[in-house]
Amino acid sequence: MSIVHLNIPAFAVAVERRVDSRLRDRPMAVAAGSAPRAPVIAVSAEAYQCGIRAGDRAVDALKQEPRLRIVPQNPPLYERAQAKLWQVVERFTPIFEPARLGSFYLDMSGMESLFGKAPEAAGKIHREVREGLGLIATLGVAENKLVSRIAAQVIRPQGLCDVFPGSELVFLAPLGVDYLPGIGELTQNRLLRELGVRRIRDLAEVPATVLTKIFGSRGALLRDQARGIDEDAVCPARRPLILAEAANLSPETNDEGSLLAELWNLVESLAADLRRRGLVAGSARLDGLYLDHRRTRREVALIPPMNLDFQIFGALETVWLKFLGRRMALKSFSLRFSGLQPEFRQSDFFSEAREEDLFKTLDRLRAKYGRGIVRSGRALK
Repeated sequence: MSIVHLNIPAFAVAVERRVDSRLRDRPMAVAAGSAPRAPVIAVSAEAYQCGIRAGDRAVDALKQEPRLRIVPQNPPLYERAQAKLWQVVERFTPIFEPARLGSFYLDMSGMESLFGKAPEAAGKIHREVREGLGLIATLGVAENKLVSRIAAQVIRPQGLCDVFPGSELVFLAPLGVDYLPGIGELTQNRLLRELGVRRIRDLAEVPATVLTKIFGSRGALLRDQARGIDEDAVCPARRPLILAEAANLSPETNDEGSLLAELWNLVESLAADLRRRGLVAGSARLDGLYLDHRRTRREVALIPPMNLDFQIFGALETVWLKFLGRRMALKSFSLRFSGLQPEFRQSDFFSEAREEDLFKTLDRLRAKYGRGIVRSGRALK
């Protein structure tokens, strides 16, 4: 097999910096919320060098580094970035597995005729992620998932590491045991205390019977990992049934007319995407970010599931006032459709069929001449 592990280090930090260039080249962290005691979930390389780690409380991190910029997490933003990354990955292979946000395993076996050997394909992926998405990736290439993952860690903060087949043991030997997945501080301390093991080379030399006696059934797995053995295959992923888009407001505003125009634009774009895919949505969710970084969210069930602009917009209007529960200006808001399913319509619903025909005609016109060829009055601010 030829496995590529693609990883965006500190994914939340990378995405926040992509959106706001003022966050670049300075210590920053993403916290689980805006409260002083909210835990830090991601840190930049600069913050890491200052001794700040994921899990620290925001208030403690600021005491440690007063220059630190902390932003509250923005899950809808990260999900949209993950969807864009997904689109890049699926262009290179049909067999890929998301490990977490910003991280994928790609099985490049059999794709040589299209993209070259795995290291060459990895280079193309790296370039497309950088130029197309503005994100910097690390990529590891190896014969299995375990070694490709570790190779992507070793090459940080960016770049490509290719581990030649048969050299896995040599590659892993000098690394600390903490590079192996699932080895936390307690396991490291036990390995050091009972076996004097610090490096992967030392762990690979411990007899399996000794490891089994200390760690039970996990002992054999530890030894296999230390020797670069991993039989776990890349599990092909199904695309998550979610569509989302965001409106970044510049300047920030709480003007209802302007916000409703932005909402219509989102509805119009996403509903057209649903129809193009032959899908209907069962749920719509609004996520907003206020100027003071507090968040707002409202979700509405779409019954029956639908994909027509006026119907969806009407459903969202029922929760709009609750969504805008404060007078503070919004910096951005997003619309997300979930519960997607294949479209099915009864042929005797004449009025709905006429509305559907209208929007499909508009879809064809916009596909041919651009979205601006026909504008709705609702979209005018």
